[in-house]
Amino acid sequence: MSAKPEPPPLTPAMRARARAQPNTWFYAVDPAFDPDGEVPPWAIMGAWQVDDGGEIGGDFVDNPDYRPSPQALGLPEPTNELERVLQLAATGHAPDVELLGALLDTELLLFARDEADREIFVTIDSGRPVVQVFSSPARTPKSWTHWQRVVGRDLAPVLAGRDLRINPGSPVAVTIDGDTIRQALTEPDGP
Repeated sequence: MSAKPEPPPLTPAMRARARAQPNTWFYAVDPAFDPDGEVPPWAIMGAWQVDDGGEIGGDFVDNPDYRPSPQALGLPEPTNELERVLQLAATGHAPDVELLGALLDTELLLFARDEADREIFVTIDSGRPVVQVFSSPARTPKSWTHWQRVVGRDLAPVLAGRDLRINPGSPVAVTIDGDTIRQALTEPDGP
């Protein structure tokens, strides 16, 4: 997730605020944050210089440390907690351990041939076995007519030596080493 959105267009309200602050910088803040509240440095998109007359001038200066939020990237609205944390972790707004905790506590959707099927299907990608799961019915492939529901912590034991790919083909698809998931499940102070 490295795409950086364009700076916001300058509005009359922004220009009015800049006029009240001559000889400073006018900061563009990520839409996930209140520009009048506490904003971490990595949530500042960049800035325009404000001249001594309070006018915004010059080119927009990008913040090289800016981490666009899911909102700034236009990601789809999450339908559950796992999707929310998945987007935050993928954009650098939440630690990976938070994603592991949400994954273990969430009901995941896996392919099934019919309503009674409980087989775990494994694909091979670049020589590595992969179990594909989806975070909600809205994220499953249109061709699927059936799926099985498995809570992440119940799936973890079968992930030894396999990767888990969450929401393949979606704007936020993440692959996690299955052994990392299994380790998170067994750690006493883990997720």
